[in-house]
Amino acid sequence: MGCSLRSYIFLVFVVSFFSLCSGEDGDVVEVKSGVYSVGADDEELVKKGWSQSGDTVRVKRFSIDKFPVTNFRFRAFVRATKYKTEAEDFGWSFVFSRALSAEMNNASEHIQDAPWWKAVQGAYWRQPEGKGSSITQVLQYPVVHVSKRDAEAFCKWEGKRLATEHEWEVAARGGYEDGELPWAKDMEQSAKHSSHLNSWHGRFPDGEELVDGFMRTSPVDAFPPQNSLGLHDMLGNVWEWTSSTMKGVCLFSRILYRCPGGSE
Repeated sequence: MGCSLRSYIFLVFVVSFFSLCSGEDGDVVEVKSGVYSVGADDEELVKKGWSQSGDTVRVKRFSIDKFPVTNFRFRAFVRATKYKTEAEDFGWSFVFSRALSAEMNNASEHIQDAPWWKAVQGAYWRQPEGKGSSITQVLQYPVVHVSKRDAEAFCKWEGKRLATEHEWEVAARGGYEDGELPWAKDMEQSAKHSSHLNSWHGRFPDGEELVDGFMRTSPVDAFPPQNSLGLHDMLGNVWEWTSSTMKGVCLFSRILYRCPGGSE
């Protein structure tokens, strides 16, 4: 069984969200054993460790959750185990600047090349925007501020595991065998996808046009399934964890790429 962990934003150590893979309830789907096409056409991606478009991989049968892991599910895990996340140990985590007040934006440090990610004291999964924030009204949203270690602990508690990079891609494709990922060709015309995924529309990071109705994350069932397997949020909403390690530099894109095995 595999489980794909969706990460929201943790550029350096911690901020993830995830979707589990396993197979004991109605909210999982089975992916059959077989040989599948994977990879990208972009030469720069291939140099950084991405599979070459047209590569094939053999994948054993596995099951994957239909939805990303929610705050509700992660809260149940913490209540049962008293688990403490790495963001709690560190005492801070990165938060998207548009989620913060002007005062907090001015007071928080940021990454030089990504000033929209603010290092906020007290930010962790239960306080997504730092002290004073809460998950009470967003229990069906994806959990965030979760490191790979945290994700693996959650998976273990549910009797599951993280998906490998190839398992994740096979599941995301949902049977689509073209060399290019099914959403890649049309993402520049993102407005046409507003009914299928939560993604940024407009000039980043200050020009969100709210075409899909959401400034930041959204409930995991806010949009219809994105592929023939019936999976939700394989694209958009949050970033994802896998168990694999990718060589090279992490690619900060919500559209196509993730940093398997690293921190986002």
